[in-house]
Amino acid sequence: MHKASTYTVFFVFMLDLFILLSFQTLVFGTEPEILVLIAPVDPAMADTIQARNISVYYWTDDFVVAGIVPKDHDLLDLRPVTILDRNPWSDNGAYFFATYWPEKTDKQPAAPELTVLYRHDRLFFIKIPTDLIEAVSLQGWKLVNINHSRKNFSPRIMTVERSVDHFPFPPIIDTMVELLKMIPFYTTLQTLEDFDTRYTYSTNINLAADWLYNTFQSFDLDVQRHDFQISSLTRQNIIATKIGSVFPDEIVVISGHYDSISENPYVFAPGADDNGTGATAVVEVARVLSQYDFERTIIFACFAGEEQGLYGSLAYVEDLYEAGANVIADVNLDMIGYSGIDPAPPDLVIYTDYYSINIAEKLEEAVEYYVPFEVEPIIVHQALSASDHAAFWQYGYQAILGIEDEAWGDDFSPYYHTTSDLVQNCDLNYALNCTRASLAAVADLAVPVTQHDVPSLGFWAIGLLLLLLSGTLIVHPRPL
Repeated sequence: MHKASTYTVFFVFMLDLFILLSFQTLVFGTEPEILVLIAPVDPAMADTIQARNISVYYWTDDFVVAGIVPKDHDLLDLRPVTILDRNPWSDNGAYFFATYWPEKTDKQPAAPELTVLYRHDRLFFIKIPTDLIEAVSLQGWKLVNINHSRKNFSPRIMTVERSVDHFPFPPIIDTMVELLKMIPFYTTLQTLEDFDTRYTYSTNINLAADWLYNTFQSFDLDVQRHDFQISSLTRQNIIATKIGSVFPDEIVVISGHYDSISENPYVFAPGADDNGTGATAVVEVARVLSQYDFERTIIFACFAGEEQGLYGSLAYVEDLYEAGANVIADVNLDMIGYSGIDPAPPDLVIYTDYYSINIAEKLEEAVEYYVPFEVEPIIVHQALSASDHAAFWQYGYQAILGIEDEAWGDDFSPYYHTTSDLVQNCDLNYALNCTRASLAAVADLAVPVTQHDVPSLGFWAIGLLLLLLSGTLIVHPRPL
């Protein structure tokens, strides 16, 4: 063989080897991320997650669901990391955190179509084929969707300060609270029940959405239909806005979901307590607060798709986050109509995470000031994810949940998710008192603009007179 031919063969061999190695790098170096659960999330682990820019899909004070790639595999040597799925997001499966009710047992219900990837006490992390989400939700699972979008792992810590020197609340809020009356509250709640069902997959929910839209419009608020997708359907959140007159970019939200569910949801899911009471509170607070001006913007949000995993609120809050919205707080109300059988006064449980404690204390203060001896506030530091406040947590916003009892506790509503969840089974005085306290908290967070904030003509006249008198004293001083 000629020497030139030898060089040619060697060159071709090295070229083939280079191509093969490059192909291997492309194939094996782009290994899909592994879905893991990290718990607990101590400060050192939190710093590592942020420093490496690891994809975070769900986080609370207690745990994080994240995606790690080969360069982060050393994290698997750390004790709190649990592998959930080695090939996530690769098929039509959807991930959920889930709890199971109403059996109140530790038994896992028969559901062969779902895969349990993790369990801690009554909390499950499951995977469901997307075409079976509705069926699983009707088996008694309370679902929280984990969508494939990165979340803000660094919470936006806001210092909520009152700009007026009154304690504990400015007197104008007293007037606002007095405007919340039983008859309109009852009428709104009964109207929501009278749709028969507000099940997200039913067409009736569109009728409820239309009614909410028109009602908010009647308050002269700016109203938006916010579309989101669930399965193959388009559903709507109804969002009403009162623009702040001083800091319009700072937003206070009061929210509650208006969809309902039962054992026969397409036919009858009255959902009076769950969550007609929370949606009614949002409407009635809007009825009152629309008559006043505030320094900050207030958003009155009625979400759909909550019962299937917070679909509506997650879609809406993701849009807020992508738009760079500066949400100061969300006060979310879900089930405030069953006062229970515990000794009086009935509880209002306020769920909060570490970052939202100042908002929780604000609602606690409002309960103690405006409805003392009628409602007992109980702050619970627990990362409960089973309502729409958790959507705000996922994007780094402060949020709390007001609910009638600790979730699925011994004094929880026996009518939950049944056709017996009727207005007649609600304690309307209790629901109205919870709404009054919530109104006070939201109004104070948004900071009312009172007459004292804008100097009147009389104020300027008195000031001018004092100025003239002082000038006279300087020009013509009195003798000693």
